[in-house]
Amino acid sequence: MEMILALVKNRRVISLAILAILAIVLGVVVYIQYFSRTPPPEGALRVVKCSSCGDQGVKLIKDINDRHDPRCTCGKCGKLLGYAFKCDECDFEFPVFPINKAPSGGMSKMKTMDTFNYVLQMRKCPNCGSTETTPISVESK
Repeated sequence: MEMILALVKNRRVISLAILAILAIVLGVVVYIQYFSRTPPPEGALRVVKCSSCGDQGVKLIKDINDRHDPRCTCGKCGKLLGYAFKCDECDFEFPVFPINKAPSGGMSKMKTMDTFNYVLQMRKCPNCGSTETTPISVESK
């Protein structure tokens, strides 16, 4: 009993014990924070629309050009999905596909405004021809 009482009175032993407890707590916290959970899925939630049947929904998209990913093809008809856009002029909803290939001459050889206009034309409304289009937000669906 006297030996335990002598250890409790020794400041060095108390400091080492507190340091050991803090190191164990820190190790547990780091493990829980960084190693115990599964990593979040890659990609972003986007509203997508089928180019063929017009089916629309929200999907987790990593790369819309990856045609081997079942999330990038329509669940109903199996056709290509594009990002869902809405025309601000006529309220028409349509799919927009990423640029697969550059125009003849390449994008790098285009001037800044030509590149901007080319990309803007890709988002043009197929119903009324307006370039005033916006992506449909996930919150609205």
